[in-house]
Amino acid sequence: MVLILGGAQSIDCCIISEKTNETEDGDGYGLILIPDIPSLSIRNFYLDRQKMKKFGKAITSQPEDVGPLLNIKDDDQVKCLVLLGTDAFKESKCIEAICRRNQNVAIGGGFVEAAVHPDVVDGDREYGITGLVFCGPNVIANSIIVPPDATTDSDIERVILQLKEKHVVTSPSQKTRSIGFMVACVARGTHLHGRSGVESGIFRRHFPTTPLLGFFGNGEIGITCLGPSSSPTNPHSFQPNLPSAPKKSRTTYLHSYATTFTLISFPVE
Repeated sequence: MVLILGGAQSIDCCIISEKTNETEDGDGYGLILIPDIPSLSIRNFYLDRQKMKKFGKAITSQPEDVGPLLNIKDDDQVKCLVLLGTDAFKESKCIEAICRRNQNVAIGGGFVEAAVHPDVVDGDREYGITGLVFCGPNVIANSIIVPPDATTDSDIERVILQLKEKHVVTSPSQKTRSIGFMVACVARGTHLHGRSGVESGIFRRHFPTTPLLGFFGNGEIGITCLGPSSSPTNPHSFQPNLPSAPKKSRTTYLHSYATTFTLISFPVE
């Protein structure tokens, strides 16, 4: 599978030079090639206007139709969703419904200006929800939110360290590979930090050989999901230990002025 993210504002990390590159002026593109790996299944889907309406009906009255709309089979062991939306106002309810259906899995993503998918016709490129679904019994996936008030290098490093601490490969002797996704608000980057490459650079320092692909978006999608049995958390404000949200608090999957990191590991032999 080939994963491409790019445009006027993109993030990509080259594992050869072990450097990060955040493009905020001009065009930038990131590319990851994922070979056919028996232990990893990557599915994709696209919901246009009609499919979004079908999904809304299916989620309440026809649950058997939900899986096919998301290209997910009953026996798939879903570990991670990466979601790309194009219109936060029109698609937010559908995206939150997708996320709620797949609770306790890693979720990351954001809103882009346009999406390209085999099912997208040219006239609909600027509308619709595109998703990647990572499945597999031995796939490990975690996601974390850098909230709006995590603004200093030390704030962000504490968040990344939690991701590093909780993202544990169950068998240290097993050869694994990892990929990461990062989506940051357009108001972060140099606008917040005064210099480029801060957040992706901190990720690179702690995950030096993990390819990182991402972009600056007009809204972020994701949850903090740490550990295989972790419950999603909803960090409204930055706290060093990122405590779980109160039981009565409604989990929020849509964010602004935030950054989402998603990390996926899978065995290769």
